[in-house]
Amino acid sequence: MALRVAVVGAGIWDSTTQRIYSNSRDGIGGVVDIDEERAREVALRYGSRAYRDYREILVMRMPLSIVVPTTDHFDVALN
Repeated sequence: MALRVAVVGAGIWDSTTQRIYSNSRDGIGGVVDIDEERAREVALRYGSRAYRDYREILVMRMPLSIVVPTTDHFDVALN
């Protein structure tokens, strides 16, 4: 069974996380960023889907790698 991880946050630091997951056997299950264009760009690069709001992927019950700015970690993780 594949264990695809969704990456929440597509900024500069996040590119390292995305590269690591994309090199895994299962790849990236989704890329989330409030900057829709950035999310699309990164998702296209890694063969995934783009989302603007992380709540859209919660129903998919896939693990999340939360790599948003530290000040936003709690709010994202709480949901």
